[in-house]
Amino acid sequence: MNQNATLELHIRLLVAQYGKRRVLESLAGTQSVDVTEIERDIERLEANAKRKKQRPKKSLTERLQDAHLSDPAAKSALDKLVYRYDAQEFLPNLRDVKRFLESMGVEAGKVRSRLDALPKVIKVLANQPGDQLQTLLEESLTSGRSDLGMITDQILGESKFHTDD
Repeated sequence: MNQNATLELHIRLLVAQYGKRRVLESLAGTQSVDVTEIERDIERLEANAKRKKQRPKKSLTERLQDAHLSDPAAKSALDKLVYRYDAQEFLPNLRDVKRFLESMGVEAGKVRSRLDALPKVIKVLANQPGDQLQTLLEESLTSGRSDLGMITDQILGESKFHTDD
């Protein structure tokens, strides 16, 4: 448990044991401020937390519209690549995504998931010429298998040879 979680737990216990008003009054006394000032600060923090939670994530369609490609063939290839990405058929593993971004000269940074990396992937793809997008699309159609799928096939292939003895 991190320090913030521990602190939050202690505060919840204090509020449960003594009540919100007494905890606020004690806090105000130790900080030499008025209880109403603490209540205002709490309301402001709660409002900021609600605003952050309410920010909707962009859909694939909205992200693709942000790319602003004028070439219809390039736009079509980009659309297909992004939908294949979403279906984990293009760059199926986070490791693949990071390698791709780095090969294109983009710092992968602290990307924790494929979904987190999607905006960077779209930006990189949108800056590629149409023929490069088409090449990537064709490659993803022929080799869109994950490492796990290839390993599974190898294991199953080996077990077939061993069972035929």
